[in-house]
Amino acid sequence: MESGPLQELSLKTLSKGAWINIVNPTPYELKVVSTLTEVDPDFLRSALDDEERSHTDIEDDSVMILTNVPVYRGEDSYDTLPLAIILTDEHVITVCLEETPVMAEFNERTAKLFRTYKRTRFLFQILYKSDVFYLRYLRQISKLSEEIEDRLIPGHWEGDLIKGAYNRSAVGVLVERHSRYLILCKMDDGTAEAALEGFTRQMKKMPAFMRKSLTYDRGSEMACFRQLSERLNIDIWFCDPHAPWQRGSNENTNGLLRQFLPKGMDLSTISQTRLNDIARLMNGRPRLALDAQTPDEVMTKILDDYARPLVALDS
Repeated sequence: MESGPLQELSLKTLSKGAWINIVNPTPYELKVVSTLTEVDPDFLRSALDDEERSHTDIEDDSVMILTNVPVYRGEDSYDTLPLAIILTDEHVITVCLEETPVMAEFNERTAKLFRTYKRTRFLFQILYKSDVFYLRYLRQISKLSEEIEDRLIPGHWEGDLIKGAYNRSAVGVLVERHSRYLILCKMDDGTAEAALEGFTRQMKKMPAFMRKSLTYDRGSEMACFRQLSERLNIDIWFCDPHAPWQRGSNENTNGLLRQFLPKGMDLSTISQTRLNDIARLMNGRPRLALDAQTPDEVMTKILDDYARPLVALDS
């Protein structure tokens, strides 16, 4: 409203300056809103594709800003969802697949802090609130990352691809941070689809409790990371740009692997059996970082400890 307190309106009683907040709408609801506001239906539908990237569009008298807002899924799991913010001459329209913490901040309790009829200002308040939640979640993620960095908890992996001649072949490399245990994955090529299948096939052989997280760089071969995360029920993290030290175990392992898989080699000729043999040799090497134990010994102890039944003692 252009004046007075925040109040709830129906589509039939819309007035100038109103904010229309749409969550997981039906096609019929989108059609009604489009007809009443004369907003392009594609604008309204843009946030309903959870893979949609942030961008801005202008159509006639409407401006659509599509941004991604953070959401917390529980169990230290975070995600983002597209949020469309559409500014017309008379209204502000927001569209999202779910209720989000960002938009929940704009309610009757906080109404005195924003004015929906001040459309540009309202837009910046939404974007600012999104940044606030990003920073809040990043602090939580940073705390979790420190726990992983200390290598106290098994089940956190680092991933990479070793490329063959002319980048036409590849081998997937997975290193468990606590034990330095190595898994090698045969890939059909270096594409995202091949990485998805190769990593899934080999990681499925590890018990679920050993698949807590996977840290990867920003290579295009991880374009299918959502599918990989769903298949393995694993959290996937991406390193900051130009920060290879965030996958230190992986980088060190890649250097050692080059004595078995030299640069310029056609890696498509290497079988999974041969890769398993190489991994077995690497996992049998004592490491100073493991107090002279081998990765295989540390991993065996982790699995044995997990399999050992708990015994309740009477006091």
